[in-house]
Amino acid sequence: MVRVTENLLSVTRVSSGHLSLKKRDEVLEEIIGSAVIKYHKTPGSLPVHVDISDQILIVSADAVLLEQVLLNLFDNVSSHGEHATKIWLHIRVEKENVILSVEDDGVGIPSALFDQVLDGTVHLIRKQADSSRNMGIGLSVCRTIIMSHGGNLQIKKSPHGGAAIEFNLPCKEDLP
Repeated sequence: MVRVTENLLSVTRVSSGHLSLKKRDEVLEEIIGSAVIKYHKTPGSLPVHVDISDQILIVSADAVLLEQVLLNLFDNVSSHGEHATKIWLHIRVEKENVILSVEDDGVGIPSALFDQVLDGTVHLIRKQADSSRNMGIGLSVCRTIIMSHGGNLQIKKSPHGGAAIEFNLPCKEDLP
């Protein structure tokens, strides 16, 4: 219920043009660690395997909003990832961007629906309980938050079999 409220508040701020970022230099691993810990306190959470670089990754970000994005993406797998048993968070560096990909081993999202799922015009209800807790705004909120950080968010097919929600964030400096 708290995350639904956070999503609604974010949607309100975004739609009114009042999404103010409190960006600071943040260690990405700390934001990820906090999100994973909070997610695992949720009933029905799945194991999360984090695959991260050995180097310390610094991003200029609003840590609270970035954590909200990760929690929404993890929750989406739990709620909508039909037959999903595990979540992977892959992190890689490309030029001046850090690429994060939240992936699962479930059924996935039909590629014909990628755009509609992202803009919130379509949401998938895979389980009966979904209809009572889903408002279809999670990914569109995530996308708006990532775009406000100078990145982009997209849906792909995961090599693990399910969906891959991938987003990039600019690094503080050009990383090798």
